[in-house]
Amino acid sequence: AAVKVCHDAGVAAGAPKGFLECVDEVNREVSDFVMHHDNVNIIMATGGPGMVKASYSTGKPALGVGSGNAPILVDETANLEEACGSIVLGKTFDNGMICAAEQSVVCVESVYDQFKEMLIRRGATFLEGKERDALGKFLIVNGRVNADIVGQSAQEIARRINVEVPYGTVVLGAEASNVGPQEPFSHEKLCPVLALCKASDFKEGVKLCKELTEYDGIGHTAGIYSRSQERLEEYAQKIPAGRILNNVPTSLAAIGTAFNFNIDFSLTLGVGTKAGSSVSDNVGPMHLLNVRTVATRQEHTEWFKNPPQIYFNRNCLEDALRDVSNKYADGTKDQRAIIITDEVMGSLGYVERVKRCLKDKGFVVSVFDDVHPDPDMMTVRKGVKACEAFRPDLMVCLGGGSPMDAGKYIRVSYEHPELHLEDAASRFIEIRKRTKHFPKLGSKIRKLVCIPTTSGTASEVTPFSVITDDMGMKHPLFDYELTPDIAIIDSSFCD
Repeated sequence: AAVKVCHDAGVAAGAPKGFLECVDEVNREVSDFVMHHDNVNIIMATGGPGMVKASYSTGKPALGVGSGNAPILVDETANLEEACGSIVLGKTFDNGMICAAEQSVVCVESVYDQFKEMLIRRGATFLEGKERDALGKFLIVNGRVNADIVGQSAQEIARRINVEVPYGTVVLGAEASNVGPQEPFSHEKLCPVLALCKASDFKEGVKLCKELTEYDGIGHTAGIYSRSQERLEEYAQKIPAGRILNNVPTSLAAIGTAFNFNIDFSLTLGVGTKAGSSVSDNVGPMHLLNVRTVATRQEHTEWFKNPPQIYFNRNCLEDALRDVSNKYADGTKDQRAIIITDEVMGSLGYVERVKRCLKDKGFVVSVFDDVHPDPDMMTVRKGVKACEAFRPDLMVCLGGGSPMDAGKYIRVSYEHPELHLEDAASRFIEIRKRTKHFPKLGSKIRKLVCIPTTSGTASEVTPFSVITDDMGMKHPLFDYELTPDIAIIDSSFCD
């Protein structure tokens, strides 16, 4: 009848006739037939592990959800009145049939007696001795929840086990200390029966809640009543549940009806891969839709970053290096310069010219001229050793693209030896998309100066570099951290 009401309402709203159907008599053969039918494109299975496993075994897309055994931790910082009212509210909602309903309350010893009395005043009746045993035997039969107890009221359950309870009893309680098959009250219950466990402190309480979750409700739901944000975070880290609910009735909050704004409304709650499900969130309409996305070309906002200082004209070298020697705002200045170049620049006299200018400005100068075409990691490692020995605060790259590419990555490796070339390399055409964050430069070498002697790669004004690894593979590097601080384009070097 309920399915027909929903079907008719859907058709009236425009849904196709027959969009919602129901099998009157369900058995394993019927379920298997429906799940394997050619017209079924996706399966949403809720129930025990057998049903979930069967749905995933069909070879079709499936959304399987599992059982819950929500433990609730109450610590000494909690608002006990609020905790007690919320737990009773959650446990009695729909007579405890919601899979996220409170199953076991773990209370720290310092407030245990006080909290138990509050539960009693709220309508919980705790059974002991033979009455407790009778409830346990009626609750779990052959290792599973007895179908005859599911969804029954506390009064009806008491009547069926021949136990008299006070008028107004809404929850049947039982104190427990163990977790496992030997303790029926540590199981999922699906009725207004609640286990109450005592923990010596918060740490033991977390341990017990973890055991309860792993026993019969991994990936589902857990709750905590605490005013400590630090404890909430610790609880969330250690309890293997997809929903960690703080200071709220779990049965209501977990299905997205009230008390929070982080959980979507659903009565089908995923339990994640640890419990054999493909989803860990609340399954909703969007999980059942095929979404077609149409995308058209749209350019990202782009920008181009040049070196902050660019000097260009014939014989501008001397003026540019004079500015390089200026003091920073804090009164300090660069004093030790290393020139990254190749042997050809030395034979042409270019290295000596730059070296002389730097010395005239008060710099102590060292030269690393072991750069070859297509610089590789061996060159980079040699350059890093030269930097470690000399400890420069200024790097000057002189030559074609190879000395400038090498110098850029020598600086990176000198300042960040932990960074691997594969991580520094760019894998995407978009400069802002990286698999690993590129480190900030300038901690040791405060400025990078590039002086080109050819009209080739423009490495002196771009954030690009190419380095060959030890296997002979070239890796493109581009990040704005690689942009030189100063570019000196002096055409006299091209004579």
